Amino acid sequence: MSKKTLTADQVAEFLIEHPDFFMQHADVFAQLQVPHPHAENTLSLLERQVQVMRQREKQLQWQLSELLYCADENKEINDTVTHWCANLLSVEDAQQIPSEIVNSLQSAFPDLEVVLRVWNVAQLSESPLQTQSEALLTYVQALDKPYCGNKLEEGLAECFTKTPGSIAVVPLRQDEIALGVLLFASENPEHFHESMGLVFLSTLGQLAGAALSRLQD
Repeated sequence: MSKKTLTADQVAEFLIEHPDFFMQHADVFAQLQVPHPHAENTLSLLERQVQVMRQREKQLQWQLSELLYCADENKEINDTVTHWCANLLSVEDAQQIPSEIVNSLQSAFPDLEVVLRVWNVAQLSESPLQTQSEALLTYVQALDKPYCGNKLEEGLAECFTKTPGSIAVVPLRQDEIALGVLLFASENPEHFHESMGLVFLSTLGQLAGAALSRLQD
């Protein structure tokens, strides 16, 4: 009879399906030796399991630390957004809303350049904030969510005082009508990246759009 050779996957599947195998064959368990991951000698299976568990514990501790750091960072950003929103609600003169949007955010994020450009806002038709760039208008209107990255579409570069390393582009809408755009620029090419979360930027866009709607006829 030919000898059938089991694959590693078949052995692993058998052990998973028969968890009592080593209890029934304690002598086999005692004789098992595995290579040391960082040396030339071998370890018993139990010692290797202990090593693996310790490595997993360190990984979990690192992941927990990262989650706690992100939670603290998100709380700080959330507090900033809440404070900024409260400032907008307290503005009595609607004409001061655009400057309040920019100045409050610039104060909250001093390492960033904050820019506001508007269109379709009746009471700001003569404002320096009114964009004259059709390219910018077309680009922003096509966005269905904020953009983060280092790609400068036509009409964006001229909005900033100097060429940014990375940017965030936040469309401002009210009742599906595009009112403008909120721009953030950082010298750091990795500050805004395409894989980052957009929750806070989307919230800023919704709040700023709602505030600017007070300047509509």
